[in-house]
Amino acid sequence: MDLQLFKYYKGEDKSPYPEDDIRSKFWWGEMMYSKGDNSFVDWTKEGQIWLQEASEEIKQLANKYSPEQFGVITYISCLYGKWCPYDDPMWILDY
Repeated sequence: MDLQLFKYYKGEDKSPYPEDDIRSKFWWGEMMYSKGDNSFVDWTKEGQIWLQEASEEIKQLANKYSPEQFGVITYISCLYGKWCPYDDPMWILDY
């Protein structure tokens, strides 16, 4: 797994960010992505599908990153959406 595509996770065993820091949430999502059986190709496609119906804010977020990096962001959003379905998903904009 190419860790250079990750913004927060750099291969550490434990998050370097405080638990209440939003970066810890992103670190955990990137770590889970790297440890799982995930495909940059598949998540890049999922990101493109999301963009078809996404808000302008999400589209602006996507424009800041490569398609592969936005695929990781899509994964993180889906991961938390599965486990915290009633959470406001717009926290992903802080990525």
